[in-house]
Amino acid sequence: MAAYILGMKRVSAAATILLLVLTASACGDEDDPAAAATGEPTSSASASDAADAPTGQVGCLVSGSPWRLSNGDLESQIPATMSGINVTDTKVEGTQTLTVTDDLVATFVADATITIAAQSSQDIEIRIVQTQRGTASGTWSLAGDVLTPAEHWTGGINGTTKSYVNGTAGAATPFSGPAADYDEIPMTFSCDEGALMMHTPKSPFNYLWLPSR
Repeated sequence: MAAYILGMKRVSAAATILLLVLTASACGDEDDPAAAATGEPTSSASASDAADAPTGQVGCLVSGSPWRLSNGDLESQIPATMSGINVTDTKVEGTQTLTVTDDLVATFVADATITIAAQSSQDIEIRIVQTQRGTASGTWSLAGDVLTPAEHWTGGINGTTKSYVNGTAGAATPFSGPAADYDEIPMTFSCDEGALMMHTPKSPFNYLWLPSR
């Protein structure tokens, strides 16, 4: 997961990196009419599924998968990363998702737009619009609360950054965040009250993921 904000300054997102995309939701099965008629379950499938569900740190990672990045939480962190300018407004639109399987195969999907409005010390009005699109996937290894890429990742998150100075648009600058870059990005994580928090030393952001289902 990677994002580039302001002057091609790179910040890793998880996915962002944020990142991470596509609105994902999961719905429960419709009520079983036979079970409703008898008041008893027709099978022990649900009990079996619960018994087979991963626990511990892996259970933490998969419990809310697919996860969606909290746009509001990311917006609140952006001003502190912009040195030398006064950020007057931030907006993160679209979706970034993270899917994690029981065997720690992770997929980040980004389809988001980040808009930052700011004013320089010389009263110059600046607006930055960055788009992020793409999919990156690979496998993690787990040690405690640290995730380390275990195999070569594929795909990538790409996009453009465009700035406006006093209303005048500059050229759109493309960027590429190949998934191969993620091979060297370890991440720490924690779970609290159904949410997943991730951080990498390569980024100034903490990434708050909320369950999509």
